[in-house]
Amino acid sequence: YIGNEEFGEHKQTLREILNKGKILLIDDEFDKGWHVFYKSLFKNEGIVFDSVHLDYKKIEKDEIILESSLKIEKFNPDVVILDLRLSEKDFNENIGSDELTGYKILQFIKNYNKGIRVIIITASNKSWNFNALQNIGANDYVTKSIDQNSYDKLNFIKKSLDNNLELSHFLKKSYNRINKLKKILKNQEYHKKNKFKDFYKSSIRNLEVSFEMLENVSKESKYLNYAYLQ
Repeated sequence: YIGNEEFGEHKQTLREILNKGKILLIDDEFDKGWHVFYKSLFKNEGIVFDSVHLDYKKIEKDEIILESSLKIEKFNPDVVILDLRLSEKDFNENIGSDELTGYKILQFIKNYNKGIRVIIITASNKSWNFNALQNIGANDYVTKSIDQNSYDKLNFIKKSLDNNLELSHFLKKSYNRINKLKKILKNQEYHKKNKFKDFYKSSIRNLEVSFEMLENVSKESKYLNYAYLQ
């Protein structure tokens, strides 16, 4: 984690020791300085940075979702910086948070690999947006607004990216391993027999809870023990 309040001065993290990580930006304003801005935060740290390069204003919502999904599968990012409003239709005042293009992409990411960390960026500061997104796996939230606290916000963004890169290193692998175990259980014939159905359901649920506990390690280290106990 970041150990010093001064921007750029921090304790060495696991991610820095490994000196690798991938960040993907999905933002309709990526070409208005945001791609360069985020990339510059890690210019000397060996991080691979990329954006989903689309003409967002000229294509439909479904195409944005499809192209973003394909990029995620190909690039396999550790952290995604995701804007909520990517399509022209997203700027309709009556649209619900679960209809936003960014919401749909977030759903795809968490179905693809829950270990990928997602930081939401948006011009909106409505709390209901992030509350809804947290329920499907959003890990952090940053507004695009520039104000008198811009330096503090810059620190917050850098710390959030550092922390989430570090967490993603083992969460992505853990998610893949847990999925393999779930597939092994599903491929066993015994789970189809009535007397083993409860055991099968309980085992699957325990694996899912284990991953939930691993996600909470950043909050309290005790969750690591809880995950193994599952």
